[in-house]
Amino acid sequence: MQWNKFLRSLVLCLALSSTAWSQQSQPNAPTAPAQESPPVLQKEPTPPAPAPNEKSTESTEIPVVKMGEQIKPEVQKAPPAEKTKGSSAPIRVEEVRTLVVESRQLVHSKNSEVGDTVYFTVSENAPDRNPIFSKGALILGKITEIEKIKSNNPGRLKINLDQLSTTGTTSSAALVPFSGTIEISREKGEDGIDGKEIFLKVGAKKKISLSKKMNLKSGYRPLRPKPMKGTLSASAETGEATVSVKLGYLKYPSKIDVYIEPPKGLSIEDLDQDSLKLVRINDFYLPTPILPIEGKIRVADHNENQVEDLGYSLKGWHVVQYLPEGASRLYFSALTKKGKPIEATATVRLEHN
Repeated sequence: MQWNKFLRSLVLCLALSSTAWSQQSQPNAPTAPAQESPPVLQKEPTPPAPAPNEKSTESTEIPVVKMGEQIKPEVQKAPPAEKTKGSSAPIRVEEVRTLVVESRQLVHSKNSEVGDTVYFTVSENAPDRNPIFSKGALILGKITEIEKIKSNNPGRLKINLDQLSTTGTTSSAALVPFSGTIEISREKGEDGIDGKEIFLKVGAKKKISLSKKMNLKSGYRPLRPKPMKGTLSASAETGEATVSVKLGYLKYPSKIDVYIEPPKGLSIEDLDQDSLKLVRINDFYLPTPILPIEGKIRVADHNENQVEDLGYSLKGWHVVQYLPEGASRLYFSALTKKGKPIEATATVRLEHN
């Protein structure tokens, strides 16, 4: 019994020793690398669905076309033309080839220079009665050439008409391009006037040819200032009833005196003495009103009617350059110290000699 136990223990020890020797005699096997777990992909957030009442800006619908049909391109309708209150259809005036214009300003080689502005008005309605060229329409020109008579060479004057006013004023909004030319020449003594100067009288009429087509959208609306409410009437007189101008050498008075008598019920103390200005000569509204010479206001009784009046002096050339030959009406405006408008008119006669 004991012998059997001894044999079992011996066999067990030999088995254990054989196993240990076998593990030491074999080389260590390489350890397999650990496998990395695949990266986890994060899902992008899903965009929120559009609200039921919102419309997509881009159409995603694909049109369904049947066999044999063609896709017709969508035709966009042009927006309706804007209509301006009081506007009219465009007026084409290329049919108007000639016009008769009247000089409203004296051009003279002694006082005028290249680049000076000269004013004209349409003297006769256009042949086709085009409203753009109604009688009285204002036209602006510039002197481009002015030469006195030299030896046997006649004097020359050239004016380019380059702007037409649609309202009778010189504001930039009222002016549109225009194209026409006035050319005149003068030989010494041909008109019975001495001197070597070249000139264009106030009131001279010239026929011009239009050199460019025009396309305007409104007719001529002449300036007709409405009288202000409560306007007071005053009387006015010039110092001399007749003004003489020697045209050949351009000799004229250095100043023109004007006397203003207050409206009835007022005295000179009630007037704003610095407000007087000459605004119109006959039917021509001056582009720039003429103001009296500063410091020349006088208290007088010019017509000796026992009523004091105010005496003013205007520069001679400022007035003479707008006066046609013969009688003219001068229109003045002024204010009372309380701001009430005053108007006065005087008559003067111009003679060329």
